[in-house]
Amino acid sequence: MKVFGIAGWSGSGKTTLIKALLPVLSARGLRVGTVKHTHHDPVFGTQSDALLATAGLVETMMVSTDRFTLVHEHQGQSEPPLPSLLSALAGIDLVLVEGFKFSRHPRLEIWDSALQHPLMAVSDRSVRAVVSDDSGDGLSGLVIPRFHRHEIMPIAEFIVSNCIPLSELE
Repeated sequence: MKVFGIAGWSGSGKTTLIKALLPVLSARGLRVGTVKHTHHDPVFGTQSDALLATAGLVETMMVSTDRFTLVHEHQGQSEPPLPSLLSALAGIDLVLVEGFKFSRHPRLEIWDSALQHPLMAVSDRSVRAVVSDDSGDGLSGLVIPRFHRHEIMPIAEFIVSNCIPLSELE
């Protein structure tokens, strides 16, 4: 399993980019998975499922004819580190890690000046490239590759060339 991240501030277009990348990466024969960091509670199938979690349930699996999902309750413990979370995935060639913008895995940053957040690539060496359609001063002086949002094939190639094995993840 190899790992590469897609980071950016909320509303920057991380999920939209991943959605565009999936068919390109899959066409290369890769089995792609994602891990997404969220500030919201994962959605339970029913309110009774949520009640089980508050009653002390540690894990629950919801299964349908098309998919299953596994929800693990932290039960007051800290959020597990990214390598621990990724080790729970099976049969995946490439994991796109969405969010986790302060972890140290290689990633690209999606940046939009309209969101008025700082460009992480300026001070974060884990950011290996920037995806932005902006042409403003915020991007001047960058010494890492830059892509426009519509450059899906080159972005996919960059990801495949710069992903790391799970074993190298800190």
